[in-house]
Amino acid sequence: MRYAWGVRISHIISATLILGAGLGMGLGVARLGATSETGFGHQLPSENDEPVQFSRDVRPILSGSCFKCHGPDGAARQAGLRLDTREGALAGGRRAGDAIVPGDAQASELFKRVSAEKPSHRMPPVGDALNPEQIDVLRRWIDQGAEWERHWSFVAPTRQAMPMVIDPAWCKSPIDYFVMSRLDAE
Repeated sequence: MRYAWGVRISHIISATLILGAGLGMGLGVARLGATSETGFGHQLPSENDEPVQFSRDVRPILSGSCFKCHGPDGAARQAGLRLDTREGALAGGRRAGDAIVPGDAQASELFKRVSAEKPSHRMPPVGDALNPEQIDVLRRWIDQGAEWERHWSFVAPTRQAMPMVIDPAWCKSPIDYFVMSRLDAE
């Protein structure tokens, strides 16, 4: 009885994750179960993967490592640099150099500081330094133009087209098409 309940719950969770991904909600939940580099249950995209997405790949790195000193709290903000808004990040801080130069990571102070060899120049100054994969994601995001996406909760969901499935007779509701599509792929 308990096992059967667990199976039902897992089907509900799987269907919810698939539907969320199918509706284009940008939650990043379709990648759950993979090893995590960001702490949110998904792998960071590698050089050969899809383009870097701000909400899925970059925001978790910035919020976990940068927002404490460069976030929304004006009293705790260091060097006048705000990284939680696009305007703040592009404006830079009180020190020399633009924090983010879209399209040019090598000219971006953010990239220089997180990848600095010298510990006195490296960010974040307290706690663990970013790992090489996280630094690479930031570099590629900046080189790809540093596109800034609104948080997913402020973006209206859009209805996606129903995926093609091998056995449409199996599908009783719209969510079944997304479940079956995922099963067909596996």
